[in-house]
Amino acid sequence: MSRESTKHEKLQNVVDKETYCDLITNLLTASETELEVAKKNSENYRIAKLEKEIFELKKSYKINKQIADDFRNNYEAIFLPQYEARLEECYTNFDEVYKITLDNYKDRIRQDHPLRISIDAYPKENPNNEDESLMIMFYEQIREFVNALKLEKDKSKNHLRKA
Repeated sequence: MSRESTKHEKLQNVVDKETYCDLITNLLTASETELEVAKKNSENYRIAKLEKEIFELKKSYKINKQIADDFRNNYEAIFLPQYEARLEECYTNFDEVYKITLDNYKDRIRQDHPLRISIDAYPKENPNNEDESLMIMFYEQIREFVNALKLEKDKSKNHLRKA
């Protein structure tokens, strides 16, 4: 399972893009002011150079503003609701799935398997839930493991019934 972006990292991407757009806006304002000075002094080469720079800045701003808006919309409309739903599911079912894993399946996992290492490292008493993203990822790993083993058990029962 690849490492998912945390809530903070996703929001930081949005803020970074918006900050970049603000910087472009500042550059654009400075270039337009410089263009006004160049027009007053009739500096044709400098005017052409600044007009080209302003055009490129406007294009860059438009593109990056759209990207920033897309990032924000994705964060607010897609990422956050899914993240909060997964977090709620994790808080509701975590103890049950963790207990099932410890009681029934821990011995079936190899010692060097990443899931076994995570299970052994997870604090048994008063787990620290400060990093929600890691907790969600750990919960999803053990939930998938338990579901896979339940499916395996159901298939073997069906196979025995048919025989």
